[in-house]
Amino acid sequence: MKTLIDVTKEYMDSNTPKGKVIYENGYKRDNHSEEIAMANWVVNNLGGEIILLSENGGTFGAKRSDYEWRGKYWELKTVKSERSVDSALRKAISQIYEKPGGVILDFGKNNVKLSQIEAAIKSRLESSCRFKVTNYKQSSTF
Repeated sequence: MKTLIDVTKEYMDSNTPKGKVIYENGYKRDNHSEEIAMANWVVNNLGGEIILLSENGGTFGAKRSDYEWRGKYWELKTVKSERSVDSALRKAISQIYEKPGGVILDFGKNNVKLSQIEAAIKSRLESSCRFKVTNYKQSSTF
């Protein structure tokens, strides 16, 4: 069984804050200001090329992930509370399944307890993944 590890340092150490945001054909910019803002943050802070994926093109009408970055799928979920984390992660995991990269949880300016978020993340990953989750550490770097 695999063990969940915190890769924040790895991403921050490989940081080359330059790159570009690419819009896949058919991407509707007017409907996705939050996704575009996050893509720009990723490029400006972590670097690389990030592709904003259009909503169409998913297998059998399945909802697609928001991004492809470093060859993996990434999903942005805007959540308002600790209680909404489980549902957001459940949906996001299915959207990145084919080439899993990660999930970005954006709490905006909502006041949340990181310990409760960490517990919700660990619980969802233990329920959804086929590996053992141990020693998970959250990062407030972002």
